Amino acid sequence: METLIDIAMWLFILAVALFVYGAGAHKMAGEGRADVYGSRVITNSGGFVWWPRRKRSLDLAARPITTTAGPVPAADGSEVTVVMDADVLVGSDDDAIRTAAKHFAGAEDTIDPVAGELIEAAVAAVVAASSDDQLADRVDLAQRVVARANTSLAKLGLRLDWLTISSLTRGSDELIAR
Repeated sequence: METLIDIAMWLFILAVALFVYGAGAHKMAGEGRADVYGSRVITNSGGFVWWPRRKRSLDLAARPITTTAGPVPAADGSEVTVVMDADVLVGSDDDAIRTAAKHFAGAEDTIDPVAGELIEAAVAAVVAASSDDQLADRVDLAQRVVARANTSLAKLGLRLDWLTISSLTRGSDELIAR
């Protein structure tokens, strides 16, 4: 009889252990997605989560953005309009994913307008401090805008992958790129 009680006790402990493992279990986010359980970030490589909390999902794919900044006052007082194409994505490290999930999980449609506004603000700051020669060099201008925008975007867990200036105009005259 005592052996039967011992066996029953061990079966009960095993059942509880399996339940706890099953409740936590190995989680995997889909390809190009991240799932955040509390402070634990799970990407497509997977991970183990004890006692899963509310799950927040976030798409890690690049988001193409076309935006126009301007007219923006330049260093010489004239107004410049910049049209650009960019790719914004969620940062690749766990902290960036966690931060982006905190701000955008469940509201991913707000990433594009928020990122667009931050890019436009970076363009305004860079253009205001640029000479005519610096404005004419589109590659250098784009690099300075990316560096400036990434500072603000990083606070939201985002980053600017690339930026191309497709149009740079002063009044009705297009500036020629070098």
